[in-house]
Amino acid sequence: MAQCPQCRKEIDHLDYVEERTNVGSVGVEDGRLAYDEESTPEIDVKYTCPECASNLAESEVEVKAILGVE
Repeated sequence: MAQCPQCRKEIDHLDYVEERTNVGSVGVEDGRLAYDEESTPEIDVKYTCPECASNLAESEVEVKAILGVE
């Protein structure tokens, strides 16, 4: 079983939070706001310890290393 590097408790999984943000542009057309039709999603994922909630990883590669997966 893996161990949290922050609180040292044994853990068998990590919790994750995924935040999605759409980034685009807005301008003025005919006196009204006009939003672009295409936006670019930005995804931010954080993996945390289920015991102490410390942020432990930001990629699946880091998660595998923490949980001891090859």
